[in-house]
Amino acid sequence: MERGLLEDVQDKYVVVTETKALVPVFDIEIRTMIYETNRRIIFSRQTPLEIMKAACLDGGASMNGRIDYVRDIIGIYQRRPIPVNETEGIYAFPLLSQKDPANCWIFYSHVRKGLTDKNTGEGIVLFFDGQQLPVTVSSHRLKQQIFKTSHCKSVCESRVNRRLQYKNT
Repeated sequence: MERGLLEDVQDKYVVVTETKALVPVFDIEIRTMIYETNRRIIFSRQTPLEIMKAACLDGGASMNGRIDYVRDIIGIYQRRPIPVNETEGIYAFPLLSQKDPANCWIFYSHVRKGLTDKNTGEGIVLFFDGQQLPVTVSSHRLKQQIFKTSHCKSVCESRVNRRLQYKNT
């Protein structure tokens, strides 16, 4: 990493609605490159997994609790999307195993669609702001993850709506 970039490193990053992706960086000082809306890039000394665990707790439950919820209630068993903060509509999906150090986390609300790199066949995340993020998984897997997250979001929102309707009766 260039020395000038190290001045923009945060010790602790908090996931917000503007967060688009958490990409691991294998550097001595920088552990994550964070993509935010308006093409803003932030660096953190935390790993993507550490950031995700803290974000889940900020959203009201542990990451393990959310993983169990997605498995038991929604029925997704591999590369489970995470309802990070249902109240704020923050859902993220992994491209690899959640525990894989090379895993990227993509935040669903910013994804326009998954594309295919015609040269490599690998996926490209196209965000609503036009930014593209090449990823090291196939476009098929990327599209599967987008679909899983859409389903997860739909189930979570319908459960929240039913609870609210029940409370109001």
